[in-house]
Amino acid sequence: MSRGTAKILAWSLGAVQAILVFGRVILDEAARPVFALPGTTLFTELAGAASILVFPAVGLLILARRPGNPIGWLFCVTDLGWAVNNFAGSYARQALIANPGSLPGADLAVWLYFWPGPVSLGFTALLLIIFPDGRFLSPRWRAIGRLTLAWSAIGALLVAIAPGPVDDSIGFAVDNPFPFQGGGEALRAVAQVVPLGGTLFVVLGAAAMVARFRRSRGVERLQLKWFTGSVMLVAVIVSAAAGVMGAFGATSALPWWATIVSQMAALSVGLIPISAGIAILRYRLYDIDLLINRTLVYGALSALL
Repeated sequence: MSRGTAKILAWSLGAVQAILVFGRVILDEAARPVFALPGTTLFTELAGAASILVFPAVGLLILARRPGNPIGWLFCVTDLGWAVNNFAGSYARQALIANPGSLPGADLAVWLYFWPGPVSLGFTALLLIIFPDGRFLSPRWRAIGRLTLAWSAIGALLVAIAPGPVDDSIGFAVDNPFPFQGGGEALRAVAQVVPLGGTLFVVLGAAAMVARFRRSRGVERLQLKWFTGSVMLVAVIVSAAAGVMGAFGATSALPWWATIVSQMAALSVGLIPISAGIAILRYRLYDIDLLINRTLVYGALSALL
């Protein structure tokens, strides 16, 4: 692929994701007077859009400075599945619930809601495995990386053709409009294991990151400190938000402070690509030790509170 073609492709990926996430915001705001997911506001919609778009934005920045960098390309495609997922869910809610019959292709939107997620999950796991230089630690990790992508592709296919109800996070009860006839309960049962498999590969990616950190020296060690530090911080914030959501049971029942925690969790995901961009472009790497120390102190104090 020529440099010009690669540049057009990268910017096209970023533009598509921007159109999808802002299209979702517009559709949700149009549907809000009639139907809205519990606990969602314009701010939460924009926070979700930002958390998705920061990935391709950092990817484009990396590719602008270092064309062909595999980490830059991964950042450009990692959140594409979630962008499709979010837009499709909002489109389906507008077409079927808020204003029935107002938009064509409602069944296709429902179908596109639930299966792109495993693809993005697979790219996330691969990103953890090959960061920061785009290379695998060993032939064994290369095999795991290939298995990760194979599982995400097969998992997405299984979820796409499995019969039965769609994930209730779409906001209303609906069945898969395009199931594979003859799959039955067996196919549905296998499809339900797909998210667990994706989570397992993300854990393996984290293990690869730890193994790489233990072997690293010099600049690579500093790069990994930036990346692992941000991943740890996001994990703490997201875990705290999940605990709050579990304690109150429903998004609509959250008090104001818990809503802020939930919104912080959505925004915090953007720290991962930002820290990766800093690490790859090697800007002010030596400040990371101070940031990690403060993160640990503030994280411990927040947990105690």
